[in-house]
Amino acid sequence: MYNPNELWIGTNGGLSRFRIAEEQFTTFDRQYGLQGNEFNNEMARKLSPDELLFGGINGATRRGNRSPENLYRAGAATNESFIHL
Repeated sequence: MYNPNELWIGTNGGLSRFRIAEEQFTTFDRQYGLQGNEFNNEMARKLSPDELLFGGINGATRRGNRSPENLYRAGAATNESFIHL
């Protein structure tokens, strides 16, 4: 889902992004604004070319580039933005 160079996966430990060319996983969790760390199986939808929706045990998390938020963790900025719905 999302773009041909990335795979997004909802897990029991957060939302993981796999960058195919680098063979690198990055996992995002509640600290990034997600609804929680646990996501449900088969509860992911592509809303538009820029937005993904993941369902979890505490609601839904929308991932998209159109959101203006810049999220920070350990002082380092990330280009990812999430909204808890």
